[in-house]
Amino acid sequence: MASWRNPFIYRGLCVFLFVFFSFLAAVPGQQSVPLVKEIRIKNLGTGQVDDEFVLSHVSSKAGVPLDRLAISKDIKTILDTGFFSYVGAELEPVENEVVIIYVLRNKLKLASPIKVKGAEVFSESKIRKLMELNTGDPVDEQTLNTHSRKVKEKYTAHYYSDVRIKYDIETVNQTNGQANVTLTVDEGKRAKVKKVNFTGNKNVQPAELKKVMKQYSWWNPMRLFRKKRYDSGELKTAQMEIRNICLDKGLLDAVVEDPLITMDKKGNLIVTISMLEGSQYKLENIQLEGVSIFPEKELMAALSAKRGDIASKSVIEADMDALRSYYGDRGYMNTVVNPVLKPDKSKNVLDVVFSITEGELVKIRNVKIRGNTHTKDKVVRREIVVEPGDTYSAKKVKTSESRLKNLGFLGDVRNHPEDTSVHDIKDLVFDVTEKRSGQFMVGAGFSSVDNLMGFSEVSQGNFDIANWPTFTGGGQKVKLSAEAGAKRQQYDLSFIEPWFLDRQLSFGVDLYKSLRKYSDYNVRRKGVAFTLSKPLSPVDRVSLQYELEKVSRIKDTNVYVNIGTELPGAETFSFAEDEMLKSSLKLTVSHDT
Repeated sequence: MASWRNPFIYRGLCVFLFVFFSFLAAVPGQQSVPLVKEIRIKNLGTGQVDDEFVLSHVSSKAGVPLDRLAISKDIKTILDTGFFSYVGAELEPVENEVVIIYVLRNKLKLASPIKVKGAEVFSESKIRKLMELNTGDPVDEQTLNTHSRKVKEKYTAHYYSDVRIKYDIETVNQTNGQANVTLTVDEGKRAKVKKVNFTGNKNVQPAELKKVMKQYSWWNPMRLFRKKRYDSGELKTAQMEIRNICLDKGLLDAVVEDPLITMDKKGNLIVTISMLEGSQYKLENIQLEGVSIFPEKELMAALSAKRGDIASKSVIEADMDALRSYYGDRGYMNTVVNPVLKPDKSKNVLDVVFSITEGELVKIRNVKIRGNTHTKDKVVRREIVVEPGDTYSAKKVKTSESRLKNLGFLGDVRNHPEDTSVHDIKDLVFDVTEKRSGQFMVGAGFSSVDNLMGFSEVSQGNFDIANWPTFTGGGQKVKLSAEAGAKRQQYDLSFIEPWFLDRQLSFGVDLYKSLRKYSDYNVRRKGVAFTLSKPLSPVDRVSLQYELEKVSRIKDTNVYVNIGTELPGAETFSFAEDEMLKSSLKLTVSHDT
């Protein structure tokens, strides 16, 4: 049996006792946490405090151990209600328990609408609206300071940069905690931009910079009466546009500094925009990377950028689009093109590598149309040149979008592919939004020739003659107009079916009737015209019109007026009427880009 006198056992025992007693010394004695006996509310401000409202925002409860962290959270929660300008907590010990006292100073409440003094630019009601404080709302200095920021921002946006706003709180009812607030506005002078200076521009012409800044030319008389004003957002946008102009001129290292705004002695603003253009770069080598489907020579032919040209940002971006379109028009809809720019500052040249991630060949399974609640599906579908089973073509899809927008009764038109169970077969979806297609106009006018005249017009751009009673959704166009005056009358009714017999053949009918009064004769016209029109290409159209018109000319042959005395040979009323029937056939070929 080993003896405790063994040096190893003795040393181990000493170490154990040292650690044990050290651990005991390190463990603090448990202190008892008092229970919460009661929660009270103490009001330091004017008016009354709704104790139940405050207690509903308190997590501490009577009969549970005191939790100081919960009290801190309660103070923040009560402050967040916005009804109190100060919230604190006091602990009052009672034997082995404690009473929590929440000390509050409630805000005054508006007894009447805010009074505004000194405001001339904006009305009192406008400033009240910007303050967003109504009768009964709680107010204090912090609240008024926060809400008055919108008023300052409104003045600043209208170039009253020196505006000062003061407010006065007057307690009118101590018991109910009500007060009146008076807002005093010192507007100061309105600042105008007298001049815009540009420094450092050598390759960028002043006319281009003035156009960005929307400055009037020296010969424009408006510059004498209207001074251009800018807010911070407009100046930031102008700074970015100037930077883009520099990039389009090959100034890749150009720096456009933040606009410097100073004020002259008369209070007008001087805007100075400083530029560091740097060197102008030219294109050196243009390469393609990642090409495997099409011959590289064909892709290079689609690019407009050539060696020796100015390294223009817009040209490079246009070539990106050209490469994407080349692939997209041939069915590779997911092709990604990224330009990699490699500038050589020593030679001021730029190498461009178009990195191409070729997509997969995609075919269209179905063409879906969504969003047309009133317009018939076939009216939208017949304008789409992409058909089920076709290979995806970005050009045809873009053409379809344009044709749908040109209908006139569709607002936003968007397309997107929708996945199917087969990865290289997609559904093409056209999302459309309809807009109002009917119009009603009425007006009146006066001229020295026609005297007083009035007109009215009713039209429907998405008419359907067979859809009773709404008569909408068929893509037809109908217009009824009337014009009447002392010397002229005109009535017209026109109807157009853009897809006659469900073919790309437009059929139109026009009925009209008019009366024109001249000094010694009147002319009446009645007629009907039938028009057939067919597109030959996206920009060419041929039209054939047949018109039948009846023209009546009525002339007053009486040259004397018989007033009480019978004159030999005088005729009181005598008219001569000539009629003519006109039949015409007209062929028209139009080219509209």
